[in-house]
Amino acid sequence: MSSRDGPVESVSRALQLLSILARHNDGGARFSDLCELTGLSQGTAHRLLRTMADQHFVEQDHQTRRYHLGFAFLQLGAVSSNQMNLQHAAEAPMRKLTNVSGDTAYLLVRTGLNAICVSRIDGSYPVKATTVTVGTNRPLGYGAGPLTLLAFSPDQERADLIKRASYRSSRYPELEESHLVKQVALARSNGFVYMEGNILRAMATLAVPVFDVNGDVQASLSLASTIPRMAEPRRNEMLALLRRAAEQIQTEFTPVKRRGAHIGC
Repeated sequence: MSSRDGPVESVSRALQLLSILARHNDGGARFSDLCELTGLSQGTAHRLLRTMADQHFVEQDHQTRRYHLGFAFLQLGAVSSNQMNLQHAAEAPMRKLTNVSGDTAYLLVRTGLNAICVSRIDGSYPVKATTVTVGTNRPLGYGAGPLTLLAFSPDQERADLIKRASYRSSRYPELEESHLVKQVALARSNGFVYMEGNILRAMATLAVPVFDVNGDVQASLSLASTIPRMAEPRRNEMLALLRRAAEQIQTEFTPVKRRGAHIGC
């Protein structure tokens, strides 16, 4: 291979790794499986994964040691037909939601131990939360939308996700395990999440889960506004609007079956 072919070959190998991770992103992939499926040596695979991790295109779960796609990769666009279908299904209900409420609406989806904003539509109210835009990445459980995704995750995964999310509590105290367990239980009991001043002191966020026809959570739908605007009784009115919009998204959303074999443990 000539010196000019070197960078091209590296890009090809990196794309091969990303392609495999995209197919197996939910459960993650072991390093040994990535080497076997790509035919790469351990040294080459480690170098490429480390480089992509430095740029947030790949992330490694420090508990399981499995690799997932990073948020930078997701920022380039939807990684699956499901996300594109979901965004399309959510557009009209979200626009109606913001037109009626005047507040800003967000749609977040889960990727690994994170939640990423895939859609944001601003309302007419002049005061807006500017910390979350399309592509913004938050730890699972940190904030109303990410907590909603965690709380309504599959029963067989939830306890493990809570424990894994809590490993970030040194940076995010809200993710301390016992606190997170209580917040998840409250969210499931209420059927929604409401938070005040979590990221911005003057702002409040109300979030509900968006399910597919099989009852699996696909996203969180939230409204953000100032704390006074989210006071009762308006909060209950906004909750009713959110739930109606979530039901409309569920009706329009057609999930696409994932392809590709599961990577062994």
